[in-house]
Amino acid sequence: MIAVNITAKQDDQVVSFLSENHYTFTPYKVNDAIKQAYGVVGAPMEFLIDRYGRAVTMLRLSSDDRERQVGDLIEQLWRE
Repeated sequence: MIAVNITAKQDDQVVSFLSENHYTFTPYKVNDAIKQAYGVVGAPMEFLIDRYGRAVTMLRLSSDDRERQVGDLIEQLWRE
């Protein structure tokens, strides 16, 4: 998993949330060029990355069918 914090003013909140929920990774910080390159317009957002490091899709956490969609996409990537 790669987590990216796009809002620097929320750094303290993000670190606190990760710690309280026992996450053991540090989120990357992003600049405007990265946000624009990947079409990041808000948070939270998820990207599924293929074995070549390409972002193959963007997922929105609010999707009701998110778990099934992610599973289907991962299965498709395994077949490629």
